[in-house]
Amino acid sequence: VHSPHEAGLYFWSNQLSAQVMFLLAIQLRQVLFPSLSKLNQEVDRQFASFRSGLRTLNALTIPVCVVQAMLAEPVIELVFGLRWHAAIPVVQWLSVGMAATPLQVLGNAILMARGQFAALTLGSAVAVVLMLAACLMGSILGESPTIALCMATASWLANGFTLFLACRSMGKRFGPLLLDLGQPLALAALAASLALLATTTIQHSAAVWMVSAAAIFTLLYAVGGRFLLREEFGALFSLLRRTPDRTTECGL
Repeated sequence: VHSPHEAGLYFWSNQLSAQVMFLLAIQLRQVLFPSLSKLNQEVDRQFASFRSGLRTLNALTIPVCVVQAMLAEPVIELVFGLRWHAAIPVVQWLSVGMAATPLQVLGNAILMARGQFAALTLGSAVAVVLMLAACLMGSILGESPTIALCMATASWLANGFTLFLACRSMGKRFGPLLLDLGQPLALAALAASLALLATTTIQHSAAVWMVSAAAIFTLLYAVGGRFLLREEFGALFSLLRRTPDRTTECGL
């Protein structure tokens, strides 16, 4: 059993790491359900729209989560001071777990659109079991950073299972979606590594380092995405240009 300090540290870190993902992905849930439900009688088109939406969300949310993890240390030290220094690895691991959020958002949207409420309940039940097991294992093995690592792992497993259930409800294979996921993950990891390498010689303030690292990462990811994620970037820019009441007409 951990101290109230550890519990508060984890809760604060979770709230901090979830803010950006809430704004980027969770708010789309009300858009995705009516859009996908219109295609229930055209499974191939529905799956194509589902896959396009997932690829587009991943192209956006994965780099955001990577940047969030990369900049957690300087941001927390600059904004919140040394008092919350212990939260840095917790925020970093939770940010890694948050990158799996689109799998759940899109997976649940498909299950709801197709009326697969038994599968939706199964996915939620598995997620609860995995999260409780991860929390227990992390508590036994270590403190807040270890718990965050276990919870991030459980998040990917649980949300991946939701995605599997969504594919099965449409009679489609799960494997191609995993391959789609690999591209933005690899590109974001490479861009982050190069950005960190390029900023190792910067001796200025933390604010200068943050701006430099974020700028280099954004440039590298944008250039790489221009060639590797061309369709996703096109769909993303198209989505951002649309008004909210027209969003349902896009590929998401």
